[in-house]
Amino acid sequence: MARARVAQKKATRQIRREYVLNPAKGLNNLVSDSLIDKREASSLLNIAFEESGVVRKRDGFSSFGQSLTNAQLLGYYYSETAKELLTVDAGQPKRFSSGVWTDISGVTMSTTRPFIDYTQAKNNVFLWDTESGGVQYNGTTTTRPGTMPKAKFSIYNNGIHIASGTPGQLSRVYFSVGGKPAQFTNNGASKPVAFAVGDGWPDNAVDVPGATDFTNANSAFTIDFGKDDGFAVTGIAVFQGDIIIFKENAIYQLSFTGSTTDAVSAVVTLITRSIGCVSHRSIAYVENDIYFLTRRGVYVIGNEANFYTAIRTNELSARVRPLIDQISPAGYELCNARYYKDRYLLAAPVGTTAVNRVLNYDRRYQAWSVWDTIAPRAMIPFIDNNNIEHFYFIQDKAGQSVKEIITGQYNDEGAAISAYWESAALDGGSIDITKRFVDLGVVLRQLNGILNITIYADGAEILKDTMIDGVSSSGYGADMIGDAWIGGNISTGTTELGVTNEPWRLVIKRNSRTIKFRIENNRVDENFALLGYILGYYPYSYYRFDSSRKVY
Repeated sequence: MARARVAQKKATRQIRREYVLNPAKGLNNLVSDSLIDKREASSLLNIAFEESGVVRKRDGFSSFGQSLTNAQLLGYYYSETAKELLTVDAGQPKRFSSGVWTDISGVTMSTTRPFIDYTQAKNNVFLWDTESGGVQYNGTTTTRPGTMPKAKFSIYNNGIHIASGTPGQLSRVYFSVGGKPAQFTNNGASKPVAFAVGDGWPDNAVDVPGATDFTNANSAFTIDFGKDDGFAVTGIAVFQGDIIIFKENAIYQLSFTGSTTDAVSAVVTLITRSIGCVSHRSIAYVENDIYFLTRRGVYVIGNEANFYTAIRTNELSARVRPLIDQISPAGYELCNARYYKDRYLLAAPVGTTAVNRVLNYDRRYQAWSVWDTIAPRAMIPFIDNNNIEHFYFIQDKAGQSVKEIITGQYNDEGAAISAYWESAALDGGSIDITKRFVDLGVVLRQLNGILNITIYADGAEILKDTMIDGVSSSGYGADMIGDAWIGGNISTGTTELGVTNEPWRLVIKRNSRTIKFRIENNRVDENFALLGYILGYYPYSYYRFDSSRKVY
């Protein structure tokens, strides 16, 4: 009797998927693109992050006010009746009034210093350069009180004005008379016998370079930090009521005992001697912490966990260290930073001698990005008389002028913003196994214009170079190879796609161990928002391996 043949059902090979949503962990160019997190980017430019981790093009900028000649400062003067934006242009202090920059009468300042700093204290603004004594602006005119040093920078805290960066006194920090922020000198009547000229007592022009008036009897004083160690004081900040003094090679904490604030009650504690700060203008207050630039990267100073009184430092920029390493020591003084809308923005000369990049750290996602056509010599958030906040910067390029970043504008004064985001090398968790990559899905919340997508295999071979056209009447993305997008027609308008949040699938059908992809847009007034991506693939057998890489 013949044996009945039983039909054998062929097993279906299951497709594997890799889902990555909220790819907002930022740039990581420190390690191989095969080792970084799948939510990180191996390369990017002019990218910002928003919502729960959406990747989008950064906002653009427009000109603000008429052109300037050689602006060295952006500051402000706030009073009960007015808010003024300030600058110093070619040595001339100016304020922005009735839509134009107007000169402030009184004194002029240095034109050879690369930058001038400022501090507002007790209804006055104090301007600093290292060629002459400090300048005081009272809302009407500028004067040189004669009681201020040639400082680079200062802060104001609890009624005391604190300044440093004075030529010839690298380690010295100056403290004003309490409640008198212009008074950094005294007449020496209470000077201890052991003190002589050059010992730090602020009653002579050797100890307070730039000052000319030593007639005041009140108690201004100075403190030298790490005197004669060969390193200058490079920054000052306030952290939880104490003063933080930065040198390039160390960080100190200064507190005062008792009810008085003077040299007698000062207590100096060394926080660390392993790092310091290279630029006072890189210091920014970020929520409850302080960010600053060191020779090794961007660091944060804050409290040690579970120890409220213990201060610690940690590095934030390890993942972008190759960029930090391209800032030469000659460019440290050019570095300047601000904290604005959850982002620490550090302007720096990367690989050149002029500011050409903004390194952008978004504290919400602990993510770094790089902007290349915004090159601030100085920048500042400013609240105007209508209580509206703006963000201004001086473009450190030819035809210098003040610019304003405009939320939702995707051009730089009418020029296209070139923005791209490039993924990690995606291997499905098996870097050695060859896969049949079937398709790539991109989840877009918004596409206003055209999005170019390039897919690379091992060795940077281009597998696919295509685009989605979000405004074309054809309904499909233009494909240079010929495969179609799956998932329905692409919106012919600029808002429909932004509502649907649908995935769009690009057919690949190619073999490789890994793939990576790059999304890009470099057209005026166009934008995209990437929510995530989905990779579909079949893994081959362990034994399917390129024979040229087998060693016998």
